[in-house]
Amino acid sequence: MPDLHQLASSAESGGGASTPEQIAEEESVDLEQEETARQWLGDHDPAQRIAGAQQLAAYPTPEAGRYLLEALRQDRVGEVRAAAAESLGYFDQPALPVYDALIAALNDPDEAVRFNAFSALQTLMDKLVDQPRLLARLQAKLKQTLKSKKLPADSRVAVEGYLQDQSP
Repeated sequence: MPDLHQLASSAESGGGASTPEQIAEEESVDLEQEETARQWLGDHDPAQRIAGAQQLAAYPTPEAGRYLLEALRQDRVGEVRAAAAESLGYFDQPALPVYDALIAALNDPDEAVRFNAFSALQTLMDKLVDQPRLLARLQAKLKQTLKSKKLPADSRVAVEGYLQDQSP
């Protein structure tokens, strides 16, 4: 599925600065596309919910993050949860519950969810070089997660490798 946000931006970037009308139109298109993606997340068809989760990656707003968190935590289909986890990795400065949900998803029964959650978490944590306190908090939480006997082996190996790479 094409990224509608990119298509709208590229269609309007015919060179030169955008007019206020063009900016307003682009913002309107963004809002419409974000709303459509949110509606898709609530669809009965898992393929549509996956498309909604993927599309919300293009609109990393706090509200989009809440919808993706809900999908990650509650959707009954692993592929939808995996898409939600992956999309959360595109957020620049997500709210703390995003990190917590991604760490919790390392215990998901679905391997793809665990993989995407770890990948997103690693991407987000790599952006925290200027926030050492938050990074330290998250690393401590990952160390605590390693103490769980229920943590799947693939998650355990990934977290151990990441933490080892981060240690001085």
